[in-house]
Amino acid sequence: MNTFREALPAMRVNWLLGRPAADRVPQQLLSLLRDATPEDQERGLVALAGQYSEIAVRPVLPDNIDELCPIPVLSKPTMPAESREFFRISPQHPAKIEGRLLDLVEYYGFTAHPLDWLPQPDSDLPGGHPSYLPWFHWVETGGRTPWECPELTEETWYSIWPPLRHQLLREMRAAEPARARGLILKHLKEDDEDQIVKLVSILSVNLTDDDQSDLEKIRYARATVRPGIRWEAANLLSRLGVSTSTQSLSKPLREAFPVARRHGQLTITGFPHQVFRYGSGWGSEMATQADLSNVLGVSMEKLARMWDLDHYPQYLFDWIAESGSQAMVDVLFDRIVAKILREWRRGPDVSKQGRDLMFNLTQPFLARASTEVLQRMVRTLSRHPHDVNYISDLMFKMRPEFSQWSESCLTSVNMYFVETYVTYEDSFAFIASPQIAAKLLERFPSIYTPGENLAPLSLVVALSEASRSLPSQEPT
Repeated sequence: MNTFREALPAMRVNWLLGRPAADRVPQQLLSLLRDATPEDQERGLVALAGQYSEIAVRPVLPDNIDELCPIPVLSKPTMPAESREFFRISPQHPAKIEGRLLDLVEYYGFTAHPLDWLPQPDSDLPGGHPSYLPWFHWVETGGRTPWECPELTEETWYSIWPPLRHQLLREMRAAEPARARGLILKHLKEDDEDQIVKLVSILSVNLTDDDQSDLEKIRYARATVRPGIRWEAANLLSRLGVSTSTQSLSKPLREAFPVARRHGQLTITGFPHQVFRYGSGWGSEMATQADLSNVLGVSMEKLARMWDLDHYPQYLFDWIAESGSQAMVDVLFDRIVAKILREWRRGPDVSKQGRDLMFNLTQPFLARASTEVLQRMVRTLSRHPHDVNYISDLMFKMRPEFSQWSESCLTSVNMYFVETYVTYEDSFAFIASPQIAAKLLERFPSIYTPGENLAPLSLVVALSEASRSLPSQEPT
């Protein structure tokens, strides 16, 4: 049994990685199982390994064992074994990487394998990853309730798990906005303020002028004494260009945001250090971008041109993401890209302001930018030399579909960037095209050895290869 003892650790590794262990077993031992199917060979090896390790097998299940429902099958296939290995050893810090890994896998048409990843109870991920809602339901119910996706109606409202209900509402808002709005308005008297805020925020999907009157009712309803609900409604009204502030807020806003003409352009020359919202010293008052544009007597698009991008409040981008109109977000985004280009032309030694600007862009602000604006940014930045600091700041905020930008990065940055930001920060893989990832693998032969910082690049290549066998040849 010495040969079996030597093979046992390698067999365990294969099983942990989801691979068959038959190729790690001495041939003289495998010959005993030569007439068995591959599945029966594995079962026999498991039995032998248990016997050799003196692990007893209980032939009868205990009386108190619970029979769980099978883990639901998702709409997309789980990633193949070649990809799973790199997924497992990739960094999975929940606050930073886990969601991006799931995005990357889904971009190539797959989902994670349940043996590699299952959601944690009370996780916040369902809203951003609706493909995994059946697994969230399975975890939330302890596997005791079979998964089914019911139709959301007034009658089924309370019987549907809240995260699933919110996802169904988002989908309904995209297809039937009036019907979804009606369901939301009927359930705004819940006891949980956070749940009501989430319901109101769903109205941001497919938001139009048709929602204005109902949002105003929510904003001004006497029963709506909880500030979070009023604030959410005010933000959505502001996105429609509707100011909801009272006259008492006009003077404080003018004093807090003084305006002067510089180089023929109206510019905001000052600002408070704290954003105007409930709980920030204004009592029951709150201010939105529509309120500020109304007080200053300018449109929201013009207000976007008045912010001084050399001197602006740290909360600016989150504030605009919350309450700025779509046109305002896109105008400011184009201004940011133009300023970055000007900074690059001045040289890296004098481009600190541009680097700070890129670093301060927040995820909510990027999420509000239209696809056309983001694509325009990628095309523009791809045609210009890149400063390493800009690239490292932006990498953390990009999505896989902008992999075109990574190809330009590789041709314009030096090896310091590759060694530092690819191997240490690991985030470049999340926007790397398969071609770029393969080139980086060639530069770093050691990437094929287990290492969490380099594994995402190998994951990109493996997923790209596997996606060719899917019915759709293009990433989703």
